[in-house]
Amino acid sequence: MAEVAKFVEQVIIKLANAAEEDMELNRQSKPATSKLKMLEIFVGVAEKRFYHAHLFDKGVLMLLAAWLKPLPDGSLPHAMIRSTIFTILLEKMPIDLDDETRKKQLAWSGLGMVVRYYLEHKEETQENKLLAKRLIEKWSRVIFDTGICRSKVVHDETTGEVSSPSKKRPATAIVEENLDLGEKPSPKKRRIPPIIAPQPMTMNFSIRPESKFGGEAIRESIMQREAMESKRARLNKSMKRLHDANKRRPRVMGGRGVLLM
Repeated sequence: MAEVAKFVEQVIIKLANAAEEDMELNRQSKPATSKLKMLEIFVGVAEKRFYHAHLFDKGVLMLLAAWLKPLPDGSLPHAMIRSTIFTILLEKMPIDLDDETRKKQLAWSGLGMVVRYYLEHKEETQENKLLAKRLIEKWSRVIFDTGICRSKVVHDETTGEVSSPSKKRPATAIVEENLDLGEKPSPKKRRIPPIIAPQPMTMNFSIRPESKFGGEAIRESIMQREAMESKRARLNKSMKRLHDANKRRPRVMGGRGVLLM
């Protein structure tokens, strides 16, 4: 059993390396053929039932999501890769959704959202769309379950927000955002810190706190108050003189020379 596990691990590593090599070849504007060369090896392993448990436990579902990921220039992996993976998942290596471990592995892998991405992609072939539709119909309970939906998990871990399935966003947009298809960086939203209500300070001090209102501050306050009162008194005195002067001045009403005392 240990030898089988080690063999499967080596296969997984080779498949992961092939995916990375194709990404790099595409960046260099070269044909991405590494996955195509490894496709036969993957099919040979996936067809043997006694490898399945090890493949699932080593993360083959997440690896297949990476294999189906569009290349850096936005082009899709070879159609044969897509159709082979869809067929393997339908016929040779089906996922037992009655097994809670397998169900969680599928939900966390993001594979379901990638398959749905191809179902809605305008450049996907009709044959592959039919295969993708069959997979979506089998996995829909896991893919769109609000408890373990991959899109919800990703939002919870990065931004703290949960996207509701009722919004019906296109799968292409969801997959490109959550799985970084096309290497588009997803924006990070600023977290709002929690609001903490102030608590009253207890008065059981062993040492009395230093007062903020020392003798110097009190003297300064008294001087400022006295200066304001003196200024107010001078202003009141000036206003009284002006009022008395206006009262003594004769007022002219009507025509010229008519005075009112």
